[in-house]
Amino acid sequence: MGLLSLLPLLAAFDRFGTREITLTATNDEVGLTIEHSPRVRYGLPTRVRIQVKALRGSDAGPVAVRVESEFLNRFAQLSLVPLPSRTDARHHTFVLPASDDEGVILIELEPERYGPVRGRVAAALTGGGAPAEIDLKAFAYP
Repeated sequence: MGLLSLLPLLAAFDRFGTREITLTATNDEVGLTIEHSPRVRYGLPTRVRIQVKALRGSDAGPVAVRVESEFLNRFAQLSLVPLPSRTDARHHTFVLPASDDEGVILIELEPERYGPVRGRVAAALTGGGAPAEIDLKAFAYP
């Protein structure tokens, strides 16, 4: 009975609602920004928006973005825009052309299981260098 009495209190403080957060990481070569919801509802679509920018401009070359399959495999993937350039057991890799504008990857997902979801997103110039990395964490609830 004690747990049931906590539910209205948690709801009052919006602990069940979905909201988006913004995470950023940069290094000398690449800026990486991710918008996503840390709490997602089982069976309802959610989105992850990944933005990258080569900080040295369009002469820096293409930017490779790796999204760990461990994160994506916990969801039914409704759409990936653009499609990954390469997919293997560990990563989905997107290659975005260098430009003075930011490149964007939109991923529409629907949770397939309850519980915590974790994974890493890394962005680096395709010519090498250390990646800018963000650890994604979400919780799928009923």
